Amino acid sequence: MSDTSGTETRNAEAGGRRILEHLPFLVLFAVFVFVAVGGVGNYGMAWDDVEFYVGDRNLQFYKTLDSSYLDYDERKIETYQDGSHPDFYEAGWFQRQNPHHVWPLGVTLSAWTKDVFHSRLGWLDPISGHHLAAVFCGAALVLCVYGFAARHIGMIGALAAAVSLAMYPRFWAHLHYNVKDVVSCLFFCAALMAFFSGLRRDRASLLVLAGLCAGAAAASKANAVFLPLIALPVGFLEYRRRHRGGDEKSGATQGEGTVSSRPAGWSRKTKWALVALPFVSLAFAALCWPWILIDFPDRILEHLSWLRSRALLGPDQWQAAPLLKAVRTMPLLVLIPATVGFVFVVARRIRRAPESALDVLLLLWLIVPVLRVSVPGAYDYDGIRHWLEFVPAVALLVGVAAQMGAKVAANRWSLGQASRLRSVYLPAGLVLLWFSPVVAWNARNHPHEYVFFNRAVGGLKGAQGAGDKEATDYWCLSYRQGMDWLNENAAPNAAVVVSVGHHTVLTTRRLWLRDDIGVFQLPPFGYDRAFYAEMITFIRRHPSEVYVMTVTRREFYGYLAHFVSQTSSPIHEIRIDGGPILEIYRVDPSTLPVGG
Repeated sequence: MSDTSGTETRNAEAGGRRILEHLPFLVLFAVFVFVAVGGVGNYGMAWDDVEFYVGDRNLQFYKTLDSSYLDYDERKIETYQDGSHPDFYEAGWFQRQNPHHVWPLGVTLSAWTKDVFHSRLGWLDPISGHHLAAVFCGAALVLCVYGFAARHIGMIGALAAAVSLAMYPRFWAHLHYNVKDVVSCLFFCAALMAFFSGLRRDRASLLVLAGLCAGAAAASKANAVFLPLIALPVGFLEYRRRHRGGDEKSGATQGEGTVSSRPAGWSRKTKWALVALPFVSLAFAALCWPWILIDFPDRILEHLSWLRSRALLGPDQWQAAPLLKAVRTMPLLVLIPATVGFVFVVARRIRRAPESALDVLLLLWLIVPVLRVSVPGAYDYDGIRHWLEFVPAVALLVGVAAQMGAKVAANRWSLGQASRLRSVYLPAGLVLLWFSPVVAWNARNHPHEYVFFNRAVGGLKGAQGAGDKEATDYWCLSYRQGMDWLNENAAPNAAVVVSVGHHTVLTTRRLWLRDDIGVFQLPPFGYDRAFYAEMITFIRRHPSEVYVMTVTRREFYGYLAHFVSQTSSPIHEIRIDGGPILEIYRVDPSTLPVGG
């Protein structure tokens, strides 16, 4: 009886210590989620948010199992016309005609969060309700990275990895609105972590989870096609390691690993899970995309044909631009430890240490996403968002460097003899201190963190001076702040011409723009001379002031934006690190050329 009581006491004490060890992360994670959810309403409508139309229809299909909701060309959602909700049916005309262009999972998840937090609870506007899905997925990814690193790298490394990912400016921004790339990144990375952990721990359930995550990734973006390039080499190394005579120490980087008593090789359940993994992935991907199974296989072939056409638009030579983008958009306080971690795992791989499979996972996870947009023919645009999967790998390399530094410090200053909690809390404080300047930059430039460039290139201004076409608000998110300015400063009954991505303002004007301010309707593709003449006639005859509002993506400027930007100065602009991302001009009709 006393032995049982003593064992229970020791178990309770051990559980309490584990909670205290994880406490720094749990507190920071709670703050992270609170701030991220609270800030979601500060981001405007993104360029691709018209795809929410497809997500809303998909959600109605899942709720009712009425296949008519998958006929996207028919109007069926009444709230689009009640004045309190953007009319995504009208705005999503291209998506209605080309549903094979829209990846389903991200927009369907976003429709669910909008349904809960806007339609039912009334806490958020429709756009922010859709965007909340990205917040939840980004938070889930931070949690997954911490749990994976805590088991395979160490407690200090896990905290450093989670913090570096959570406050990474571009990732922090994207998790507030980007329901495509953040969702894809979550499931891509979760599939890799579950796959490695399943093999390392001989857990069939984790391999099934990896299959589900891979299927979700495949329903999110085509990036999932590259998962086998990372998973197969790692699986081969794990297989070889096990068949050389049993398990090695899986936690050697932490000093907590123990030699397993299990026999060499995987259990029968694990082997069957490996066989089933690709089938689980395909089945779950199909479940996430019922539309594509209608008229089988024509819609799948149509989608694949579109993917092939998109994949071959790049130059016919190797490209260094993606690597430069990765480095230039990485905070130096992340780049430095990530480089140290990279060198360390390369050296450890050369020595063929027991952690070899983990090192290969981290290296391929880092390299493959960047490499796939660097090969001849690859088409890369809009910064790092299309290959965001490399960022968690960077964070984990930061974790490796932090764990290594903690181990060196413990050996040098005898910190290993200190209490276990002290050996966690002291380094945790140093981690927070190290990354605090990046957190401060995010806070200072919120909600425009998606235009971050590091100090090595002179911030956004330096990137613009170097001719980087993507060094601007390519998402058009800042129009929300532009509309706020117009609401406060525009003359009564004014009109605004939105030069780039005008559909984002046209779609949300009922939500965020004063009722008396008109938005000049522009054609979707190009403007001919007759249209310019019509526009100038409208401006000359309009009884109140006319403004031009535009994000500074100058290669997309129409005639009027080019003209006013060359002949006048903006009356309002948003600058980040000295670089403009949005400009508003007041049009002087007397300066406009006669006849357009």
